[in-house]
Amino acid sequence: MRVFIKSVALLCAFCLLAGSFARPVSALTASEEEQMGKKFIQQVRRHLHVVDDPVVNDYVSSIGDRIVKVLPQQPFRYRFYVIQQEVYNAFAGPGGHVCINSGLITAMETEEELAGILAHEIAHVACRHIARRIEQSKRVQLATLAGMLAGIFLGAGAGQALGSAATVGSIAAGASLALAYSREDEIQADEIGLQLLSDVGYGAEGLLRMLKKIRSKQWFGREQIPTYMSTHPATEERMAYIDTWLQGHRDPREEEAAAAAYRFAKVRTRVTALYGDPEIAQRRYAQAVSEQPADSLAWFGYGMVLSRLLRNDESERAFQKALETQPFDEDILRELGQVYFQSGQYAKALQIIEAALSSDSGDPLSLLILGRTQLEMGRVEDAVKTLGNLVKARPDYAQGCYHLAQAAGRLGELSEAYFYLGRFHELGGDPAKAAFQYRKALKEAGNDRVKADKIQEALRNLPKPEPGQEP
Repeated sequence: MRVFIKSVALLCAFCLLAGSFARPVSALTASEEEQMGKKFIQQVRRHLHVVDDPVVNDYVSSIGDRIVKVLPQQPFRYRFYVIQQEVYNAFAGPGGHVCINSGLITAMETEEELAGILAHEIAHVACRHIARRIEQSKRVQLATLAGMLAGIFLGAGAGQALGSAATVGSIAAGASLALAYSREDEIQADEIGLQLLSDVGYGAEGLLRMLKKIRSKQWFGREQIPTYMSTHPATEERMAYIDTWLQGHRDPREEEAAAAAYRFAKVRTRVTALYGDPEIAQRRYAQAVSEQPADSLAWFGYGMVLSRLLRNDESERAFQKALETQPFDEDILRELGQVYFQSGQYAKALQIIEAALSSDSGDPLSLLILGRTQLEMGRVEDAVKTLGNLVKARPDYAQGCYHLAQAAGRLGELSEAYFYLGRFHELGGDPAKAAFQYRKALKEAGNDRVKADKIQEALRNLPKPEPGQEP
């Protein structure tokens, strides 16, 4: 293992040195890249739906963080996002912002496949491939470059509109192409990504399988080429390289394989049921429970998609079936509590959610449902306390901030209500609306210096709104 750590350290050090010394006068600094990263993810949030689900986000982040830990010290924090989109795509923006589409996760079969894709994207960041590309276009404003990058990596739909809007005016079309990865970048990211996987304890087969799945998608014209292939070129060469690498690197570690497989299957089920096409998911899990009536995971997925379609009675029955074989599963209990909540059965929701929290007292989704249930039952002070604890532990959970704002408003704490509504808009990528709410919060704070200082700090940290984004 130490050999692999040293190899990765040397390779990453080479990448960092190459990016730092290739053009020492105009090289993009880590601070500039981090600033651009904030602009980049703001563009992503504005144009696409970023999944705000702690279960999914925590799982993906745990895999990504595990890989990042074996890197040399990095100049910024890595952040991981799931985009609700069926298109097969994953990309790393500047400053350590790594995104993966829900459709790509749905197509996976193992945690190893997810780790393979994330390791490759992390390697792009560690080698500062984007930073070196951006460095060549530093005459363009950072915000504009961030928009161009978002347009390149998002690809179809909103991404195309974003990309074309960002490049209007002073930037030629060729400049945006210069920001895309080269074949050499891809091979280098694979080389380092494979060693990272080995060092962390994953096999490389997962990355190879995912490249084959992406490659197997059929198309008949350039506009139908999977987005991942247009932003990550030379797929066939990469598959050949990885296959060769595998011949000499076999993963000897198999412990905890069953637990990891179940954990991944559970998260993939959630992504498919809640963030994929609802009709396709409904048919998929209806067939699964018909063919495998004792499969609790199939009933779990079926219950979630039925809940999403507001078919509450059927959803409740599905979760009850799942609980027959997994009676203490906190995830199933939580989702059943959600069904009771959305059907107005608040006493039942409270009972089930408290049972779920007895197994995992810090589960953010259970705390959110508990707080909302307390609010609907008129227990406003309890709701403020529950949701306040949730947001304290998870300050980036947008839904937690939104519902805390509602509860604080009901209690008459207007400064807090406006503040967390502002935080909700900030997390949603709308700094103009966030600033508007923060200023209202500041006005309500009056002479309370502690509140005023907190609000003013939030205002200072907001990115400047884009043109046309004023409320």
